[in-house]
Amino acid sequence: MRRGAVLAAALTLASFSGCAAGLEPLDRPGPGGPSPDDDTAPGDDDTVPPPETCDDGVDDDGDGLVDCLDDDCALHPGCAGECLSAGTLGCGDAIEAATDGFLATDAVDAWSCAAADTSGPELGFTFDAASAARVTFRLASAADLSLFVLSAASPCTGETCLAGGSTELEIDAEAGASYRVIVEGEGGASGAFTLAADCAETAPEDCGNGLDDDGDGQADCDDPDCEGQPACAAPACTPDIEIACDQYDDWSNDGPGSTDVIDSWPCSSWDESGPEYAYRFLPDRSATAVVTLSGLSADLDLAVLDGTGAACDPAACLGIGDIGATFPVSAGDVYYLVVDGYQGAVSDYRLTVACD
Repeated sequence: MRRGAVLAAALTLASFSGCAAGLEPLDRPGPGGPSPDDDTAPGDDDTVPPPETCDDGVDDDGDGLVDCLDDDCALHPGCAGECLSAGTLGCGDAIEAATDGFLATDAVDAWSCAAADTSGPELGFTFDAASAARVTFRLASAADLSLFVLSAASPCTGETCLAGGSTELEIDAEAGASYRVIVEGEGGASGAFTLAADCAETAPEDCGNGLDDDGDGQADCDDPDCEGQPACAAPACTPDIEIACDQYDDWSNDGPGSTDVIDSWPCSSWDESGPEYAYRFLPDRSATAVVTLSGLSADLDLAVLDGTGAACDPAACLGIGDIGATFPVSAGDVYYLVVDGYQGAVSDYRLTVACD
């Protein structure tokens, strides 16, 4: 057989074998016909859904879950372990939203200020207090939701709440402070809600009038608002004059320059409810100081204080004597000598300081 005849036979056999394997003929498009790669071809459906955008309030990938509720957003910075703020809530506002909607998260399943199961998604808002006010947050929903409040300065996690676990919360907001108000789903619940804030401005606490001015149940120095205020500072004697070794002074414990702020001393159990008169004692030499009271018509006592801290602080009391005291002194050190009235006593006296 000639070589050309052999090749022709082989080609014939190959063509026959291909048809037997079920191969389809080439679909060559005619003029105006569809291309096999054309998405408009009948039966062609190779559309790929877009990825989920985790902060746009849209179910981008069409899986029924929005933003942080979609597992695709688990590693998104806004969805990793903290609730988010969906907006600002102000006094008199009423906001309608949903815990399974825009900017909802499912980051907190337990709160330190309530024992409820809060495994549902949550939605947060920011509340800024322009002035001191008693603020009542009210939540209305057909779903099993509850409120939690925390400082905006704290991370939005379950360990930082100030109050929570109910549908109505009341706080005493500080002027200039910001708070997070969180609507949380109990037992996995989620749904629509209305959140409102009502504010009643409170008067600042007057720390010395005996009244609960701001209505928080604590008056004057018992109110934390008065911490550091002069009226609530620890009582301290006020030295009126300096005295040195080998000097004396004739005076009265209720005379000009006296005070009546100390009723007891840490170094004694005596009732020293009378007025007191204080001296700043500056010894010019190291010695043993002998300080005595004489010429009394009532029971006065003498308290000796270490003046190292530069304040006449009762906590620095070294001792107290009935009619005087004896103690070692060092040149250049400062001491305070305080004449006080036992059980409210008032009397003239002579105070004598000798240094041996």
